[in-house]
Amino acid sequence: MGGGQRNSATGIYATVAGGVANTASGDYSTVSGGYGNQALGQLSWAGGISATAAHDGSFVWKDSVGGTYASTGANQFRVMANGGTYFDGGTVSISSALNIGSIVIAPTGVSVP
Repeated sequence: MGGGQRNSATGIYATVAGGVANTASGDYSTVSGGYGNQALGQLSWAGGISATAAHDGSFVWKDSVGGTYASTGANQFRVMANGGTYFDGGTVSISSALNIGSIVIAPTGVSVP
């Protein structure tokens, strides 16, 4: 436990770095800080405000816009960033589907409903 208030790290080697009302109950899970985040799955990570990494291996970041945001399955990378999401640098390689709203980008092409 790094600091903050009303935080809880109950999983084996779980960590809450700071913030308020955060919970890391999954074994080896981490909440980096923020408010009201939960890292419930093993090896999961949550940060921002009201983010829940409910499944093993999940990574969830939620911005400051209202509401909650959670993983829906194991080994997911989920980000809610209403100001935009950017991946800068070299080549982006997609080995499985990338979902952007209702648009799905897969290694075989783009699907727009």
